[in-house]
Amino acid sequence: MSTKKKKIIIFILVIILIVIITILSIGISHKNTHDESETKSLNCQVISKLELAVGDSVPSYQDFLINCDKTASIKYYLNGQEMSPTELTEPNKYDVKITIDKLELSSILIVKEKQNILLEVQDLTISYGEKYQVEDFVKKCESNMGECQFTFEDKSMEEYREVGKYEIVIVASVNEETISKKATLTIEEKEEESPPQENTTPSQENPNTNNNENSPKPEEPPTTGGNTVTKVQTVNEDVKSYSYKYGVTITTTTTITYDVYSDGSRKEVGRHDSVSYDYSTFNATTSDLLGEATSLASSSINTISSVVSYVNQYRSEVGAPSIVNDSSLNIAAMVRALEIGWSRKFDHTRPNGTSCTTVLDEIGIYPMGLGENIAYGYVDAPSVSEGWKNSPGHYQNMINASFTKIGVGFVNVNGSYYWVQIFTS
Repeated sequence: MSTKKKKIIIFILVIILIVIITILSIGISHKNTHDESETKSLNCQVISKLELAVGDSVPSYQDFLINCDKTASIKYYLNGQEMSPTELTEPNKYDVKITIDKLELSSILIVKEKQNILLEVQDLTISYGEKYQVEDFVKKCESNMGECQFTFEDKSMEEYREVGKYEIVIVASVNEETISKKATLTIEEKEEESPPQENTTPSQENPNTNNNENSPKPEEPPTTGGNTVTKVQTVNEDVKSYSYKYGVTITTTTTITYDVYSDGSRKEVGRHDSVSYDYSTFNATTSDLLGEATSLASSSINTISSVVSYVNQYRSEVGAPSIVNDSSLNIAAMVRALEIGWSRKFDHTRPNGTSCTTVLDEIGIYPMGLGENIAYGYVDAPSVSEGWKNSPGHYQNMINASFTKIGVGFVNVNGSYYWVQIFTS
């Protein structure tokens, strides 16, 4: 074989070898890319700790995972010994092992003593002008830890005076344990007593009758031109006026009380106002609420900072990085708090039927991830933060390491408090 032919053959073999190597490298590269994709798809986050009370439902693996749609298995251990879910009946700290596609994740389940307060409340109806106290709403309170002490959840609940219906929250506490329940206070119009029948015919006194000079004399009725004028009856007249806020119809009823006399005249003897709200007519948009939300976000910065401080305290306890308060998210959270309070639709779905996430779109915030916590009835930052911490789903949002920013909103709408946290990444 000539030298020239040998060179051609060698060249062809080199080309074939290069092609084979290229094909193999592409396959390996594709496999690596596929493996990397699979690894990314398994990037599930696990919360470091979950708390529940004795008797609560045992959590599933989904309760421990965040942003994860994978199927997993879960096992519980106490001092290295595997426990079945039915054995998690005693207060203790249990190790949790969650396995996803051969990847093992760890967490902790803390089972606490169940709250040992049994509270039963009752609704109360009183007349206008009557007073009430917190004990009037308590039907029964039992505890194996001591004597129940009662308070209103909000001090303003002690001060309702006008005719109407009011939602009351009664808080019972024993040592450091508390429980709260709702009742209704109804203040009704005071029933007017029927006026006594007055005798308009002058009586003929017997001059021989010995009258007691010390007995009190009846009050002389008013007279007009020598004629006796008597009070015939007492009547009430209602005058209604209407105002609107965010589409909510606000009806103010002024009840005026008159004494009516036999000559047709009348005299006003009292009046009082009652206010009612028709929240079903709420129709405000984000742009309608934005002005008040911005003002509240500025004036409430101390309370907002306190809530954020509690969140970062909880995050530090589980090793999650601190979260940063964002002023734009505060405004978004205030919008949500306002629309929940004025519509009375306590839900993650907005009053207009859209998801809570749409408030950020409307303000111009486009995060990679989002979470929302809402609460009702708590009067300050410590109590609402503790309430969220004791709720597994809300607690997961607060300690989720993937969230980097937080906004806080809270409003007092006609004596009721509404709170919102918005988390983004």
